[in-house]
Amino acid sequence: MQTELRRLLATDGPALQRLFELAPAYQAAVSHEPLSARAAEEALVACPPDLSLSDKYLIGHWEQGELTAVIDLLRGYPNPDTAYLGLLLVGEPWQGSGRGQSLYLHACTLARSWGLPGFACQ
Repeated sequence: MQTELRRLLATDGPALQRLFELAPAYQAAVSHEPLSARAAEEALVACPPDLSLSDKYLIGHWEQGELTAVIDLLRGYPNPDTAYLGLLLVGEPWQGSGRGQSLYLHACTLARSWGLPGFACQ
C-alpha cells in the first residue's frame, strides 16, 4: 500500500472535508453544530492572529490518494520557542491502526528539526 505524509495544500480542501465527514464523533465532541460545508477551507487557513500561515503545518497521512488522518502543528506558537499541536484527527474507519501515531512521530521529528525548546515528545 502506498502511503505518504505531506503538508496539505489549498487544493486538498475536498479531501480534508471528506476526512472531517468520516469523523462524526470528533465533530460531536467539539461542537453542538453540524459540520460546516466549509470546515476544510476554514481549517486550512485557521491560524492565530500573530502567526504567519507559513508557520502552520497541516500534515496529512495519505494512502493511495486518500487522506486518512491529519495533524496541525504551529511553529512558534504561543511564543517563538514553542511548537503547538492543535489537532490530530484520524478518520473513524482507520482509528486504531497506527496512523495517528505515525503522524505524531512525524510532528515530533519536524519540531525537533526546528530546534524549539518548547516542544517535548515522548
